[in-house]
Amino acid sequence: MLNVKTLINRLFLFLLLLYSNSTYCAPGCPTIPAQPTFNPATATALPSMAPYIAGAIYKLASNPQTISGDYTPANNNTVYIQAGEVLNIEGNFIQAGAIYILSGGTLNFTNATSTGVSNTGVIYVYGTMNVTAILALNNGSDVRVGSTGVVSGPIIKMNSSSVLVVEGAVKLTELQIVSNNTKTCINNNGCIRANDLTNSLGGGPSDVIQNGASSSGTVYISGSTCPSGSGLTSSPTKVCFAGAGPCTSFGTSTVTYNCSPSGACAITPLPVHLLNFNAVKSEKGVKCEWAINDSYDSKEFLIEKSQDGKNWILVSVVPVVNKSNSVQSYTITDSFAGSNIWYYRLSERSIYNELTALLISYLDLGDGQNDPIILIYPNPCQGELNIHISNNVEKAIVEVLNLEGKTLLNSKLKPGVNTFDLQLLTQGIYLAKIRYDRKVFSEKIVISFQE
Repeated sequence: MLNVKTLINRLFLFLLLLYSNSTYCAPGCPTIPAQPTFNPATATALPSMAPYIAGAIYKLASNPQTISGDYTPANNNTVYIQAGEVLNIEGNFIQAGAIYILSGGTLNFTNATSTGVSNTGVIYVYGTMNVTAILALNNGSDVRVGSTGVVSGPIIKMNSSSVLVVEGAVKLTELQIVSNNTKTCINNNGCIRANDLTNSLGGGPSDVIQNGASSSGTVYISGSTCPSGSGLTSSPTKVCFAGAGPCTSFGTSTVTYNCSPSGACAITPLPVHLLNFNAVKSEKGVKCEWAINDSYDSKEFLIEKSQDGKNWILVSVVPVVNKSNSVQSYTITDSFAGSNIWYYRLSERSIYNELTALLISYLDLGDGQNDPIILIYPNPCQGELNIHISNNVEKAIVEVLNLEGKTLLNSKLKPGVNTFDLQLLTQGIYLAKIRYDRKVFSEKIVISFQE
């Protein structure tokens, strides 16, 4: 016989599922409920494979936890991912059920080709959801991104009565609308950022992306080519397009051209967490080694080399081999280094085609008689400035002065990389003077705290 608590839980889940399945058919945009309160003491540990208990409320059995293959819950299952917890699903999310990613929690769909959410499955994102490949929403499935939620991945494909509601941020390479009975809504201050937006419906609906609770939602297109299709958005949804335009793709929306993403959809300066990068001499040339974690937004790495720190030669392009939040190590060898001084630069290209220089490594393969090299980067900087000097520069001292000639920083420099924190200075233009061997090297630097 079922106890009272079980009956109440099943009634709650039935009403929740009824609400989720009915709102996508209602006029206008669905809403997103406030993040629920979850008591793990009332939940059951989530099995890593079927069978699942009908109507059960699950918590993670371990952290992180991995479901190998498809997650196929029994009717009306609910899974809660709490702050600091990670759930990895290697297959699809099939059948009626709900997943709540609470603030600070993470759900990773790790299939290398495609992940499907089907048969009225619902995902509420108040934390983070990462998708390795295509996320296909099918058969009335529903993803709702709360104001604190972030979804990242290459492609979301909207199929057959699926619903995507955004109050937080969705960051993609491409959003594809492939069925004319889908619903994509941006409520309140939510945003969608994509390198491209496509409507493959031909003569489909004129309004593909619409606003719900307010007119503050924005679609950011970070590519420079006008999206294919027509009527992709409707007023009052705003569009921020990186290219010069004009484009005829956006229906009745207000479009701003030459525009950069901002707010929750802003382009972050470091899409990956770089742990280290070194260039070392080897028997076959120069070996470049680096390690990163959190590579979900990464597409590939670029290794370049330069003898003056200004003119760069491409050495290698290295694809990301496994999108995950685990530590990954990479190695390439430059067999054409010769006997020279080289700077090796590591850059990362994101799935949004944004290129970010991460770090520079210095290597002297000569006899030490080469001309001194001094490199200051990044410039402009956001408060952290690196000064890289070659091994044959001795007793070097750097001064940073404002335009009135007042010295704000005075420090000795050692060969290699010297890093300085300039965040206490105000935004503006400064002068860096490096004195060595009775010589002076000067360069203007710009401090800007805007991303």
